[in-house]
Amino acid sequence: MDSIQVSIVQDREFIGYHAFDPANIHNDVKPAITLVVKWLFDGRHLRLADEVYADGLSDDHAQILDFVRRHLNGHVWGNQLNDDQALRQVLSHTQTSRPLILTGGQSLDLFAQTLYLRAGGVWDDYQALYNDESLEDWGDAVSSFRQSVTLDAYQRQQFIHMLDQACTQVRAALDERPVSV
Repeated sequence: MDSIQVSIVQDREFIGYHAFDPANIHNDVKPAITLVVKWLFDGRHLRLADEVYADGLSDDHAQILDFVRRHLNGHVWGNQLNDDQALRQVLSHTQTSRPLILTGGQSLDLFAQTLYLRAGGVWDDYQALYNDESLEDWGDAVSSFRQSVTLDAYQRQQFIHMLDQACTQVRAALDERPVSV
């Protein structure tokens, strides 16, 4: 009897295709995820040819979506990223509202939607609306608010800067961990 050998390559999907789907009704802060990709690109965190980096990438939402389709096949997988533990920790926490807890107990809220609202200067207004129990249609009000936020060029840079700062903090925390022998 002949045998067949199968190799299955396992990898982690950090950002799935649904995050980049313009028709995804569950993502009501769509530009947040494309700004995460812009951060990955600007920091040269992606395993891309030098020619791709030489072409540059604007912070325009539609252009980043096109870039993701052309160069990342609609996803961000672990094998598309540089091997950097701090980067991976920050990136994974951009997709969850669960904070990243550093050594020493410091908490970093890196959820892309939260960073987007903070960069837009509307976080406090959003929190007030989010916590308003008197709203008749709470879900629609919260979703409409998030969809209404548009960042200008300076605010988009602030979003990227927040991720840079988080990565620096995570790297420092990783460097402080005791090495077990």
